[in-house]
Amino acid sequence: SKKGGDLIQQGRWKEALPYLGCAFESAEILLTTHAILPTTALDWFLNSLNGLTQTLKKLELLEGCSEIYHNAIECLLQEASTNKPMKTILEVKIALLNKELKQLESCEDLQLKPIPKITLRNRAIIFH
Repeated sequence: SKKGGDLIQQGRWKEALPYLGCAFESAEILLTTHAILPTTALDWFLNSLNGLTQTLKKLELLEGCSEIYHNAIECLLQEASTNKPMKTILEVKIALLNKELKQLESCEDLQLKPIPKITLRNRAIIFH
């Protein structure tokens, strides 16, 4: 989201988090419902995922970040199984996300902090 991006540029990571969570959820909906061109939806999904995971890392909310990665990978796996024209590119993105997730999970320099009130609804994560 533009607002989330603006807050990140100002170093207001915690304030940006709800906007980025909403942007990620919206992008997931657009991707899975095929409401827009698949390539555009994938681009929005990956950009919103990047903003959200970078913010969670900056806030040292690594458990939440890991959960987001897992959900994103699951979403892309499901999409790859139903979207044959984009299967190859989705598999490449899944491999990259798995690599990022492994790096995150092996990171010993950062402490894990509990994630703020997160509820799961239809595979989407909502930050309150």
